[in-house]
Formats: sequence, structure tokens, C-alpha cells
Amino acid sequence: YTTLALQSGSYGSPSLGSRWIADSLSGSNGSSVSNWTDVVAGKNATQNTVSSQPQVFTNVLNGHSTVRFSSSQFLTVAAADSAISGAGDFTIVVVFNTSTPGNSSPSFFLNTGLLGADLPNAAQDWSFVINGTQLGAGLGEGGGDCSSDVSLYGGTVTDGTPHIGAYVRSGGTIRLYVDGAIVAEQTALCTQPRQSCPFEIGEIGRASCRERV
Repeated sequence: YTTLALQSGSYGSPSLGSRWIADSLSGSNGSSVSNWTDVVAGKNATQNTVSSQPQVFTNVLNGHSTVRFSSSQFLTVAAADSAISGAGDFTIVVVFNTSTPGNSSPSFFLNTGLLGADLPNAAQDWSFVINGTQLGAGLGEGGGDCSSDVSLYGGTVTDGTPHIGAYVRSGGTIRLYVDGAIVAEQTALCTQPRQSCPFEIGEIGRASCRERV
């Protein structure tokens, strides 16, 4: 990952909630990342287990640094620090590069996570994923009946070149963008806000969060 950003509110609104930039990290190539601080609000993405820490590499994408995740490596952002906790509308943008296909499944919670807050059982969660070669968006209990999950896929992102992926939720519509172009859209969806919950960068479903009942 080179950059990832989150905001609550409609797409294009000025209130950027968080932005993590790999160039903000110090260290030599291959240095482990235990803490990545966003440059907007100072929120931390952390990992205390050394074997689960990603690594930073410099001068990778057009001169910019990247944070490289492999296997079970991930960082966690606390629920109170997530711009999507309790949000209805939101936007997620990630600049990334991979040549590895994600886990293929019609259910977002079984895909490979770029970042997300997947919870056990039916819940108002969310995830931004890779499904095979495609980018994907997950919206738990996001169907028009506010009880069924929504998994939306489009574009090709595992070709080994950098891509800008965006997941936008506005009212009852979610859209996926790859490099500025809409690659998938679904309308007439549930507008309920997302549950307040931690989320992971580089994976989905690891952080604990009590399910709303």
C-alpha cells in the first residue's frame, strides 16, 4: 500500500477523516511496522505481534514508499479511531499494487481483505476486498431489506501495476472505482449506519468487536 484514506460523509465532501501515507514512515527497506500514524487526525494503526507486522520499503512506486503485507500480517485501527464507525455515507480509497489473486468467493467475508471490519454472523459491518482478480466491496446487512449481505465486484486489480481503488457509499448506493472509473454499482440498498468497530489494514475479521443485538 502507498496511501489509504477514509472519510465519513458523501463523496467529495471536505471532511477527510484519516489518511495513512507510507512516505510518512521511517526505517530502511524491510523494517517492520508496528505503528502507522495517519497524517490527518493522528490516528494509529498498530500491531504488537512481531511476526504479524508488515514491512516498509522505500522508492517502490514512482519514488514513493510502500507498506508490504504478506500472509497473516495486518494492522488494527481502534473503533474510536475509525472514520467509518457509526457512519452512513463513507468513502475509502487505497493505492496498492499486487500480482496475487485474492480468495475467490461470492461472499465478501471470504475474500482477501485490503481493509475491513468483518464481524461474526449477520452484522452491519463492511470490507474492502480482492475477489480473484477483481476489486470488491462488502456491506453487511446492506441489502434493501437491511438483513442480507451485499458483495459487489468489478475491475481487474491483480496485474502487478499500481491501482487506485475506491469504495463509495452514498445513501442507498455503493460504487466501486478503479483508477477513477466506475467498475461496479448497486442501488436501492439499506442506508443504516455501520457498527462502531475496529478495522484491519491488510486483512479482515481479526479485531474483536461485540456484535450489536
